[in-house]
Amino acid sequence: MSGEGFSSPNVNHYPGQYQFTIHPGLQHDESQFIQKNVEFTFSTKLNCLFVKKKAVCPFGIFTSDTPPPNSEIKVVVFSEDNVPVMRCRSHTEGNDNQCEDFIAPLHFMRCENQSAIYHCCKDTGTLSLSLPFMKPESVAENVENFTFLCSSRGCVKKEVFVKFSLINSNVVLGHHTFGLHVCSTPGRDRMNHEAGKTSRKRKRPAADSEHSDDTVLPPSQETYEIVVKKAWIRDYLLRINTGLELLDAVPFEDQQKYLKRYLYCIYIFLH
Repeated sequence: MSGEGFSSPNVNHYPGQYQFTIHPGLQHDESQFIQKNVEFTFSTKLNCLFVKKKAVCPFGIFTSDTPPPNSEIKVVVFSEDNVPVMRCRSHTEGNDNQCEDFIAPLHFMRCENQSAIYHCCKDTGTLSLSLPFMKPESVAENVENFTFLCSSRGCVKKEVFVKFSLINSNVVLGHHTFGLHVCSTPGRDRMNHEAGKTSRKRKRPAADSEHSDDTVLPPSQETYEIVVKKAWIRDYLLRINTGLELLDAVPFEDQQKYLKRYLYCIYIFLH
């Protein structure tokens, strides 16, 4: 993560008519939470939340007016290529007591709200959670506490994002997306990343080449581009490509483990 911030097009904010806005860590200005020993801190420079693994982090949910009845908040954690982020293998193979007793062992994020519902899409495998929207009367914004159970780098070797959406009757009224970095030292990591001192470079926009030097990649790492004119064709090709890359990278024994976990996720979704 460099000082240039997140370059993914997934980072965006559509407040809609209700001015839907999320304040990670309840942070409203840049002057707060810049010490090294904090459990969470948000960088407006990078548009990224830095949070300690398993730390309770409050999120302020603001709207200028009360949305229609039965509105809900949907939260999704995904990587830069729109692949769902789930917990790492060491925490989903039954060795973690928190995983054993929880109805959604694959979910990367937890919410302290007892009304939260954990979902798994049977078509895409997307993991999400939803909770009813609550508009407080005495304060400006509602506060929900979330916990992230694994290091983001331990789950996926790419940039990670979290998206909050305000939904009513399957219609998105607003959404707010920002970067997510789950680690052991949020304050230090934020300062290092803002100063550009990390050895891991951020992914550049699609218009630029990811490999700006003249290094020749091995055949196994060559990339190819396919131009299509239909969005639905692009989406299907992305799904197929993700599946083929996983088949190529994951040993057969591990494929069977992931298949069992996916089937279990579908079972939970259907029941």
